[in-house]
Amino acid sequence: MTYKFRYKMILLLMMLPVLSLADDGSIQKGNLHQGNNLHYTLTAEGAVGTGDYTAYYLTANRHGILSTNSDTGYVRATLQYNHSKGKWNIETGLDIEAQSHAYNNFFIQQFYGQATYSWFSLGFGAKEFSPVLRDIRLSSGSTIWSGNSRPIPSVYLITPDFVTIPGTRGWLQFYAEGSFGKLFDDNYKRDRYAIYRVGKSGQAESFLTTDVWFHQKKLHLRTNPDKPIVFYVGFDHASYFGGESYNSSFTGETQSFSPHLKDFFKAFFISGGDGNSPSGDQVFFYGSHLGEECFRLDYQWGGSDSKQKRVGLVFENLFEDGSSIAKFNGMDGLWGIEYHNQQHDAWIQGFVFEYLQTSNQSGPIHWDREDWAESFGEGFGEGRAPGSDDYYNNYYYAGHCYYGLALGTPMVKSPVYNADGYLRFTDNRIRAWHLGVEGSLLRANLSRFPRLSRLSRDPRFSRKPALGYRILTSYRQSWGTSFVPSSTIRDAFCTMVELNTSLGPWSAKVAYAMDHGALLGNNQSFNFSISYHGKIL
Repeated sequence: MTYKFRYKMILLLMMLPVLSLADDGSIQKGNLHQGNNLHYTLTAEGAVGTGDYTAYYLTANRHGILSTNSDTGYVRATLQYNHSKGKWNIETGLDIEAQSHAYNNFFIQQFYGQATYSWFSLGFGAKEFSPVLRDIRLSSGSTIWSGNSRPIPSVYLITPDFVTIPGTRGWLQFYAEGSFGKLFDDNYKRDRYAIYRVGKSGQAESFLTTDVWFHQKKLHLRTNPDKPIVFYVGFDHASYFGGESYNSSFTGETQSFSPHLKDFFKAFFISGGDGNSPSGDQVFFYGSHLGEECFRLDYQWGGSDSKQKRVGLVFENLFEDGSSIAKFNGMDGLWGIEYHNQQHDAWIQGFVFEYLQTSNQSGPIHWDREDWAESFGEGFGEGRAPGSDDYYNNYYYAGHCYYGLALGTPMVKSPVYNADGYLRFTDNRIRAWHLGVEGSLLRANLSRFPRLSRLSRDPRFSRKPALGYRILTSYRQSWGTSFVPSSTIRDAFCTMVELNTSLGPWSAKVAYAMDHGALLGNNQSFNFSISYHGKIL
């Protein structure tokens, strides 16, 4: 079975539940409310300290809202409007931010419109999305999409929640998501490229591609969530296509591959390129493709309310081509265990331990004569060594990132940390251990304070701890990349301790975070933020 065929078979099998859904599919845990509501949130946050960067855990998996530059801060205003009637829900959002010591001092973080009917939603614009099966507050991140960078403007079709597949009597549900978007970080890449090419020539001038399109799709299945044992399986896929590349073949010329309508289908169905594609895409696939296979097994007890507890095992297999899909990449992937306690005043409300490995990459060599059969005949060459996956990198595109921040797990050092301006990932062969824990230290009893009796009757506050904590810590080692291995092992120890509190519409946090090691440098940051959430309608 060829690797191109494997791609298409997996894609078809994962789409079958969606194709078979009838109109009587139902959202299991919908959050649609009848009527209108208009909410706003005002936030101010700052991080000061020592070192070249803001400490890792203050910026990782936060949608790029806090700059990685040291001594930074921002003020942010978010406005969200919802209108619901019957099976319809209309949602719009505007989120603007002004930031100091950052690449963009003022930018629109989110701006979107979304229409939901029954079990599916159609939207456009830039909207923050988090991983489906990961606890983003405690996890190190998902291997394809972690919510680590700013949202990409796109047109998307999603299910708001898991949906029951008709005829399964509630035993099988699915979540689906698909989008086409455009990367708008061209000026950022040009500025970084200008830094990188100083004093360089030849191949060093080959890594600037702008005007790039992005596609992503997800399909996750799960068994009945009301049962003690719940199993999840999923498939995430991302691709880059189109673009204009300067000096991609070392000729000093600009090559442009603006996509046609058929090229969007090629990106979706993972097909081969044609004359409107870079030469490598004509031999292999159109665009750059990567994805993950996701598995999760949960055991839960205590009911479905605030007394519920859950333990889960998680595995994500990252792949860049068919060799990784067939699991020729050894132990590569994200392996994790989770514990969650829904009791709001529990000492430990969440616990996550994860091991991430990307060092195998199906071996250091790639050779497959089937890749060249169409051009040179079936008898061209001998043998097969389908390796050198080079996770997150591509010969034509800058890498799996946006504004220099990894779209996948930030444990793989993002290009934004490359002081020389290099636009690709320099440390994608790593082994990392990550621990996250959060809980409640104190819970206020407002009934003791008559002047605050109104707040004591507010259910939004009575369910929240007066003082919570969150601790994240990790250690990782890097061997560089398969093509440019490092001469020594570069490592990083990172940790963060956070205290957070809330009182009615107000919430605040303070944190200390630090990095130590050759991979990210030695950084220390003190972080503080305060926000106010209000309702107009």
